[in-house]
Amino acid sequence: MDALEKIRARIEAGGPVLLDGATGTELARRGVDTSPPLWSACGLLEKPDIVREVHADYIRAGADIVTANTFRTARCTLEEADLEELADALPDLAVTLLLEAIQSEGAEDRVVPAGCISPLSDNHDPHRLPPSDILVHEHREHAVRQALAGAEMILCETMVTVKEAVIAVSAANETGLPVCVSFVAKDSRHLLSGETLDTAVRAVEPLEPFAIGLNCCSIGVINGAISTLRSLTNLPVCAYAHIGAPNKLDGWTPDLKATPIEYAKSAEGWHKKKVQLIGGCCGTTPEFIKHLHQRLFANQELKK
Repeated sequence: MDALEKIRARIEAGGPVLLDGATGTELARRGVDTSPPLWSACGLLEKPDIVREVHADYIRAGADIVTANTFRTARCTLEEADLEELADALPDLAVTLLLEAIQSEGAEDRVVPAGCISPLSDNHDPHRLPPSDILVHEHREHAVRQALAGAEMILCETMVTVKEAVIAVSAANETGLPVCVSFVAKDSRHLLSGETLDTAVRAVEPLEPFAIGLNCCSIGVINGAISTLRSLTNLPVCAYAHIGAPNKLDGWTPDLKATPIEYAKSAEGWHKKKVQLIGGCCGTTPEFIKHLHQRLFANQELKK
């Protein structure tokens, strides 16, 4: 049984599956430049060894699904930085670094390497959504590139509009890989765009994603929205909150008062509401994932 089959079996049995935590803010915490427009993708150009090290640390912390550092590596983003010639190489490098980390930890039979598709606009502004033809072309190219590099799952994450989520999931589905989609909520019933969670679920559910979830919103928002989401779908649900707030300098200001222990307590509450895929978003670290692992698996049989 390979890693993906083990995860499917655990979900069917009602058990938790652990995602990794933040990559971009963790790179910044380790001294890597994460300035715009590339944000975390700067690490691929300047400090690939640290990118690989971050992945390895999440694997050691217990993550079952680890995401490649492909945020902001779509062709249109690289054009902004006059690096269009790297549109093939950077996503490939990001996935390769993740695969190397998995291999170095001897975790090939336990950890699923995931690719990432994120909104083409990096500031969560639904009013800056590119035209449909650009969305289709960019997300399709980005998904295929990551699949060819060795990703075994695609996370369409941090989606703020239903339109882009549908296009991203449709593009990712063309790879034949399992696809998870997660949205940014602003309250218990609405996305950041103002669209309802109900509208979002009804739009993406026919595309048969592996899971539907919430990410890059606060613990408080997820606490309220997760019950709504869980009531809207019978598919597996995922949740990973951020800790802190965005800034324009390097992307993120962490909340130093938030602790891994407190985060794990909140995540345990999500799992009790039948959220099965749980991890961390911006501001979280390998220590957060370590505490999540300890708490979520404390009363369960050890993972096989």
